[in-house]
Amino acid sequence: MASATERITILMSPRDGKRLISIAQNAGMSVSEYLRQAASIYRSTQDEQILYTLLEKMIHETVRAELAIDKSLKFVHESNPRIAKMESRTPVTRDNQNLRPTEC
Repeated sequence: MASATERITILMSPRDGKRLISIAQNAGMSVSEYLRQAASIYRSTQDEQILYTLLEKMIHETVRAELAIDKSLKFVHESNPRIAKMESRTPVTRDNQNLRPTEC
């Protein structure tokens, strides 16, 4: 960490000041270090709300994508009999026998 050279004054009641000093001492830190660490892990409720909203949108879009994939797979599955019927109408000749798809 860079050396701390910036001074910031924080106003609080004498009671809150004593409590902050006590908490920092019990944690084995100076008040400055305690406040730096507390500030570095603080997450505002606004940040949490933004993340929650993004998560909701991601879940919604994932469900939409899954439904679209399911719809496409159903269409392909339902197309197979139609394709087979169309292929059965086409006589196999020497020219087109290699054009038919093979089954896996």
